[in-house]
Amino acid sequence: MDGDSASWSSVCCILRIRSVVRLGTSSFTANGRNHDEERLHYSHQYHISDVASRVHILHREQRHGDYVSGSYSHLEPSGHIRSVHYEVRGANRGFKAVVEQRTGNSRVHQTLEFRSRQPIRALAIAEPVAFVI
Repeated sequence: MDGDSASWSSVCCILRIRSVVRLGTSSFTANGRNHDEERLHYSHQYHISDVASRVHILHREQRHGDYVSGSYSHLEPSGHIRSVHYEVRGANRGFKAVVEQRTGNSRVHQTLEFRSRQPIRALAIAEPVAFVI
């Protein structure tokens, strides 16, 4: 590949990255509520298992009104399985997480609870500072 082709492909790559970033940021709305919290219901899950890269992840979550619960697990390089089970019971009641780390014959169990001190607000959208290739 000659020098002109290499620089042209670099420019195309930069333009593609910038267009994706601009499309992604322009779709967000202001801090207004455009939905009914009580009627929000969903349930989803996904599983990723790639033997070549040794990535194994399982995630589940469900929401009923302002109550959200779920869990995710992943296999660490050491062979341990770390699982986190979490729940949120309303915007002002905090976040509770139970963390488990398992091996073949053992289990470590830890419970974490976080209380919300102020209402959660969306962050302002910022433009990227620089692109590094």
